[in-house]
Amino acid sequence: MASCQAHHKCRALMSPVLHYCDHQRCNRNACMSALQAFYSKQDLIWNMEVAFCLCKKTENKQDACLIAQEKLHPVCAQRTDDIPQPTCLHLAENCRENKECRLKLEHYEQSCAVDSVTKKCAGSPANCRNAILGILGTDLRTTCACKGTDMSQLYECLGWQRLLWVNPCVVEAQKNFHVSKTGYYRPTTTTTTEIPRHTTEAPRPTPIQFITVVAATDASLQLKLNNSNQVHPIEFIPPPQPFVPLSTATTTIATTTTTTATTSATRRTRVTTTTTTTMVPPRSCVVQRPQFPDQYIREGSFKRIYHEDEFECSDICECEVGEKLTCRTICIDRMPCKTEFAYYNHAAPAYQAYRGRCLCYSGRFICMKPMPNDYNLPQGIYLFLGYSEVDERELNRNHTVVIVQDIVRVLQNILEDEAVNGTLCNLEFYNATKENVIVAGKLADAMEYTRLSPAEILLREKNECMELLEVIVEKINARNPDFTSHLLLSIFKMAEVEIVQPEPASAATAHFSDVCLLISMALLTGLSPLNIDCSIS
Repeated sequence: MASCQAHHKCRALMSPVLHYCDHQRCNRNACMSALQAFYSKQDLIWNMEVAFCLCKKTENKQDACLIAQEKLHPVCAQRTDDIPQPTCLHLAENCRENKECRLKLEHYEQSCAVDSVTKKCAGSPANCRNAILGILGTDLRTTCACKGTDMSQLYECLGWQRLLWVNPCVVEAQKNFHVSKTGYYRPTTTTTTEIPRHTTEAPRPTPIQFITVVAATDASLQLKLNNSNQVHPIEFIPPPQPFVPLSTATTTIATTTTTTATTSATRRTRVTTTTTTTMVPPRSCVVQRPQFPDQYIREGSFKRIYHEDEFECSDICECEVGEKLTCRTICIDRMPCKTEFAYYNHAAPAYQAYRGRCLCYSGRFICMKPMPNDYNLPQGIYLFLGYSEVDERELNRNHTVVIVQDIVRVLQNILEDEAVNGTLCNLEFYNATKENVIVAGKLADAMEYTRLSPAEILLREKNECMELLEVIVEKINARNPDFTSHLLLSIFKMAEVEIVQPEPASAATAHFSDVCLLISMALLTGLSPLNIDCSIS
């Protein structure tokens, strides 16, 4: 701090921080803006020193270093007056809605998250430190918790809490910053202890001076403990009750008309019968639960209905012919994903190199993309989908048929419904690997590809498909109710759309030159080459 104050440029940036972040006159918004202005100066050599400064452990609360550290890492920017305290999941979701914040969060994830494949930090310590500077002074550094979070989102919230506040990669980046100055650095190894599934409280991480560790209480799913230490079982929601809609009657109305003939005195009466039929709604069943909205299922179809209090369980309900409702319950095992470096709770977010964002789901990582050596894409628009084989297996029991390859047909119908004025985007199945599917967005057969250049084809495909595919990506990643209730769509957990650009002309020329080189070698060896013109215009 003294070094910064001695330099006019650093002092000018630090003064607003010391003024607005003082605990006696805390102005949180101004404090956060001042911190962001300080850390955003990339040419300032002090911002890294300030962010990762340390003090020797001492019992003296008036220690000059500790006082300076409190001023440089102000609580004013982290605390909030909101009651209850915001959840870590809420902070992450709000950040993703803002483009600037989303880019900083993605950079932080890609640099400081634990890579579940390599068992190490996704980025280097230097990259992680730069990513940390990007989120300091933002809402992502707001003190958050997961206590009181809905059980369906608890594990995802704990994952964000660990990433933002109790992150071993951040600790590693800080250690590397200090020990690298001495010219000697050896990465530390982290030992992970397997926690039995019945354990209800996770071990507390070792607190780090510059990290505020927020403890989270994991409530048991099976028992409730009151103040008198008496154990009471949770009240279970009764099973769904079938509901048969009222029958619709067909009404017949008789009308009488009278006609008189002029040539005869005979009176003739003609009776005309008119039948008026009311519109009959689609025959359906209704799943009724106390305190929850009714769920309608059309006759002959299925619906997956998640339990509100236990999101790992869901009812697979079928409305059979004759409006007969049958439901069965399936539950996904909440197994954590273990790695040598760390472990992730069920439904916790993760990151893998070359595969993008991932999700720990029942002991396995589901990622947006397959392994890079599992596919090779030409130019075009591609939809990457990650699905759960655990979900697929559970749904296919008891004669429920879920076929992953049907996703193209289902998504094509969704595209056509979304495109009010119609669309020429035609989805094609491209590739499928273990828990990943790649779908290509092409132009309909009515388009004449032969008259278009590769760049024109890609532009047409982008205009027709990109926006519609982004809608699908958003609904899958946000767990849209229409998608999670659909049997097939519900197994897809992650999605991303990507544009593969045409191969540069220089690369094509280089490839052509290689072919000509092989022909020349064939001539030297006496072989008969094909008649190919190797001249380049």
